[in-house]
Amino acid sequence: MKKKVFIPKELEKEKSLFSFGTMSMAYWNFATEMEVKAINQFNSQFSSFYVFPTIIFYCASFEAFLNEGLTTILLVDKSKEEEVNKIKNAQGDFRDVSKKVKVCGIYLDRKNEGSINENILQEYIALSELRNAIIHYNPEFGSIFHYPPRLEATFGRSKVKATKGGDWIETFKTKVVLDWAKETIKNIIDCFLDFQLMDKKEFYKEFYKE
Repeated sequence: MKKKVFIPKELEKEKSLFSFGTMSMAYWNFATEMEVKAINQFNSQFSSFYVFPTIIFYCASFEAFLNEGLTTILLVDKSKEEEVNKIKNAQGDFRDVSKKVKVCGIYLDRKNEGSINENILQEYIALSELRNAIIHYNPEFGSIFHYPPRLEATFGRSKVKATKGGDWIETFKTKVVLDWAKETIKNIIDCFLDFQLMDKKEFYKEFYKE
């Protein structure tokens, strides 16, 4: 099914020079800016409210990278449009994060290997659950010590320690989680940069800047 779009009336007679914008690198750069703010707060306190926007935009960077790659495929092969749109919009079987990422690995792999390290994938899935819990925040009633069950894997993989006297929000606003989130996203983006035969320094321009 073709995705519906609209054209503002002011642009109806204009001709587009580009097929789509590139947001993955912009999201990555914004996340690193939020990370710096978080680190500055850690100099004077245990947790930082900048950790959550950093996590959100690191995850957005990877998701945008996948969607940009899939969009590029459609520029040369419209026959895959229906399935690619389902993947991009996380419809049907592709609502499952693992399936979506693995299929993207097959579609975007120019090396014809399509294999994603399972540990890297599971780290990303755990981080995605934390991102979802942040965006769709819903307090667990009964006790501040009751953590959302979907964050159990996140708790273990990030190696965070529960904050005494605080709920899961305080626990996950810490530097250990921030470091884990960045490493997780960079590892999985690196996999796809390798699949795409792309220069890492080109993607992480700000990251590599002296």
